[in-house]
Amino acid sequence: QKNHPLYHLTNRLRQYFYQFYDPHKLSPKFSIIDNLSPIVTTEQNFDSICIPIDHVSRTKSMNYYINKNTLLRAHTSAHQVDLIRSGLNAFLCIGDVYRRDSIDPTHYPVFHQCEGVKLFTKEELFIGNKNVIGDKDNLQIFGTNGKKIDFK
Repeated sequence: QKNHPLYHLTNRLRQYFYQFYDPHKLSPKFSIIDNLSPIVTTEQNFDSICIPIDHVSRTKSMNYYINKNTLLRAHTSAHQVDLIRSGLNAFLCIGDVYRRDSIDPTHYPVFHQCEGVKLFTKEELFIGNKNVIGDKDNLQIFGTNGKKIDFK
């Protein structure tokens, strides 16, 4: 919805990364992925990112399981491996995530997450390409008026 704060936040992220579009290539340097199902497998949510089988983050008390092998994603990292296998090497993954948190002023069981993934070639990583991601100092998501909000 155009008046929702999350719309404005994700729109600023899109604008920032899309400004690095190279007209000689067919796509921007980053893909924006924000339409993936929040229902994932335990393989996607845990195994694919090397979370040990006995780790506390896998418990029913911390997740919304649908059945033994399916749950609502606890983080957008659940999609990383699938997106890389699909051929993407640079993307932002945006979505709602679900964790069994007690509701208080700083916690809620449903929240939104945005994460970026970029796979670098050896040349980019070791020789150094200062323009791979762009001007990180100019990413201004929340503005620059200096106001701080106390959420307590």
